[in-house]
Amino acid sequence: MLVARLFGSLVIALIGCGAAQDAAVADELPVVARVAVKRAAEDERCPEVRDVGPRAPAVVDGDGDGIVDGDDQCPGEAENRNGFRDRDGCDDLVPSELVDVREVLAEPVFVGYTAQLSRKGRRGLRAYAEILANYPDVAIEITSHSRLMRSDARANELTERRAEVAVDELVRLGVARERLAARGAGMSGSYCCRAPCDGPQRLEIDVLVR
Repeated sequence: MLVARLFGSLVIALIGCGAAQDAAVADELPVVARVAVKRAAEDERCPEVRDVGPRAPAVVDGDGDGIVDGDDQCPGEAENRNGFRDRDGCDDLVPSELVDVREVLAEPVFVGYTAQLSRKGRRGLRAYAEILANYPDVAIEITSHSRLMRSDARANELTERRAEVAVDELVRLGVARERLAARGAGMSGSYCCRAPCDGPQRLEIDVLVR
């Protein structure tokens, strides 16, 4: 009886040892191999069915201006990007009334050699604010020029203040400040005026490209 019990225990121990060895061998398989076997089994049970659906239409920009033909009002000509209607895809020209302000902002815009606007200057900026109201998407830069100053530092300071005063006046008249930029050019750049000339006061306006 004792011999039978010992024999049975030995058989159970041997069987258990074999199962443990099989598990150890399985664990020693490379990770990639185990994953591949698992995927193969899953593919056999559930074959993959792909439904790609309709393909997206190709994006076409015939004139190469960065605006796709579906949004391009002029697909046969490239946008010129000059700050005026730069998103319609057309070769638009900036309206002359936006930049040709020689009559609107004729001298004297300021009082003497100060940054105080003259009555004429205020009237001119009011007229220009009305022009800007017709082009709400346009941003501009106002540059003040000077001449005949004793020093470059003085000219730079004065023209910077004058440009900022002009911007402040346009904001007071209802133009959004984010549409406006001010720059003082000092005595750099060309400057001329018709005699009699009441001081260095030229304001220049340019449309900004954003």
